[in-house]
Amino acid sequence: MPTRLVDTRDIDEARSRIADVYCDHRLEIDRPRRRFHAVQTETVFGPLAVHHLAYGADVTARAHPLDSWVLVSTPTRGSLMVRHGREEIRVGRGEVAVIPPDAPFTLLWEDDCRLRTVRLRREAVEGAAVAAGWRPGTALHFDSAAGRGGTGAGWNRLIDYVARGPASPLAGPSAAIDETLEQHVAATLVAGLGLRGTGLVDSPAGIAPRRIRAVVDHMVAHSDRHLSTEELAAVAHVSPRALHESFRRHLGTTPTLLLRDLRLDRAHEVLLASHPDDGTSVAAVAHRCGFGNLGRFARWYADRFAELPSQTLAR
Repeated sequence: MPTRLVDTRDIDEARSRIADVYCDHRLEIDRPRRRFHAVQTETVFGPLAVHHLAYGADVTARAHPLDSWVLVSTPTRGSLMVRHGREEIRVGRGEVAVIPPDAPFTLLWEDDCRLRTVRLRREAVEGAAVAAGWRPGTALHFDSAAGRGGTGAGWNRLIDYVARGPASPLAGPSAAIDETLEQHVAATLVAGLGLRGTGLVDSPAGIAPRRIRAVVDHMVAHSDRHLSTEELAAVAHVSPRALHESFRRHLGTTPTLLLRDLRLDRAHEVLLASHPDDGTSVAAVAHRCGFGNLGRFARWYADRFAELPSQTLAR
């Protein structure tokens, strides 16, 4: 069960306690203080932690470098602006932003934003980068656009799965399992969310992250048509079996399942933006997004979004 770390309307107390979890920072409240209510929960899986944080007000957090941590943040509600270095990106619900350890950063929260953040040890991410074919010492810089749109689906699917499992102590019989889980999450981050730089070398352990990224980009661009495993493998210049094994290893899923999730996310977007009065039908949207069997589409959609596609369309 999650542990409640912070539950306060006092700005200084919130800043101090959240700094203990991440790094020193300054909080600025952009709306009346009476709306401010900081709530943060934590679920620990050995060295890996998953946090949920909300402020209840428009807040600007100006933070020092994380140093020991890499943060991977996803709004589960609302949106926020992330600034680090010369980059500035807005991430909305389900999109992913990676905050590297070496630079100051700023988060601009909207009042309704609720943020899920995975906190990884820097050394775990650096180890995953080396295992994936990057030279030791490669700076942990990530493509700011890599987790936007549908490309963060693989990451969110993994963290959803992790979060459903039982939390565990930092030491004891489960410590080895927890460390393996952390390694897997770090490997998914490196492979699926755009680690960039000049340090990539050939790796006999599997497909290099840049090739996996190319396959995911191809899926996003052509998710509305049939994509065979052979076609996807050709994008990565590997065999279908190697592609399948590398997706399992780096993303925690398969090409088929990731493509289905991308199509479901696209169908969800179309249904939200449409209405039956416009002449839109669930069948037409399903077909447009690459689904040939309406029954399976409805079942998968309900599993993913906890409602039928017809209910989304009728909003």
